[in-house]
Amino acid sequence: MNVPKFHVLKLKKALYGTKQAAQCWWLQLKTILHRIGFKSNGEDPSTYFFDSPEGQAMLWIHVDNGALAGSSEKIIDFILMELDKHLQIKWDAEITGLNCNLISDTSKEMDKAYLKRIGILLYIAQGTRPDISYAVNYLAWFSMGTNSTHWESIKHLIGYLRKTNNITLKIGAHEEPNDLKCYMDANWGGEGNRSTHGFLVLHGGNPIMWQSKLQATVALSTAQAEYIALSFAAKECIWLYNMCQDLLKAPSPQLLSDNKAEIGIAMSSVSRKQTRHLIREFNLINKLIISNKICLDWVNTQNQLADILTKSLGQLNVKKVLSGIIMT
Repeated sequence: MNVPKFHVLKLKKALYGTKQAAQCWWLQLKTILHRIGFKSNGEDPSTYFFDSPEGQAMLWIHVDNGALAGSSEKIIDFILMELDKHLQIKWDAEITGLNCNLISDTSKEMDKAYLKRIGILLYIAQGTRPDISYAVNYLAWFSMGTNSTHWESIKHLIGYLRKTNNITLKIGAHEEPNDLKCYMDANWGGEGNRSTHGFLVLHGGNPIMWQSKLQATVALSTAQAEYIALSFAAKECIWLYNMCQDLLKAPSPQLLSDNKAEIGIAMSSVSRKQTRHLIREFNLINKLIISNKICLDWVNTQNQLADILTKSLGQLNVKKVLSGIIMT
């Protein structure tokens, strides 16, 4: 349309985008709602109530969007039918917000939140808190299909960290600054009949590496579980030993176990029935011992520092192990 110069057009009704459009829309909507039987709330003009013998309903309005709730489907259908006589409406029976997808199964979202906390706790356990390594490793086993019991355990572990936030690793000089000692242990059986092993490496008396891990192989005895732990610990110790050799001359790593049967198998040069299915691990350990690359010794169970990496200990035992790891 061509408008003559110095002339304007007068609108017959409100047009979307004009300054008056929002006010006109609001007045029109109020009129329609009052005709249907809604009454506005005195405290909040955008909230309307409907009351009839068939039931009650509540309507919240935000610009041209709204949320309708009623005491029955019958009253909801009646209101929608009345609104449809005056307006073009789009009805969605489920309320969703921006960037929010409504789902009937919340287990996946719960699992994501659980995994996030497990990741945070793993970072702490691997960096400065070996005392929670076993607990985090155990809780990580239930990362899929979590329930209230697992969440309570997570909260309990976080509470333990909060109460013991003054515990730190103490790194200092000792009488034998170059020695490598590795405490290793295994807890036979567990989830899915799979054992958990752990090892703690001290360099000059200072903790520098630790691990708590669920074994992939099902051990048939405590000695076998301990032997698998020995193979993992030996590989890490050899790597650390080679690293240290470039910096300083260190003696062969000393591996400490509290299982005499495991030590007997390792010191023997003959493969036994118990270790036939662990032939690779057996050959590795046997060659390392014969070549004096590692030294395998027995340690009393009471002095086994890796115990905290394989099972849940009582308060007194935890304090004793922490003092041995130099955590105060």
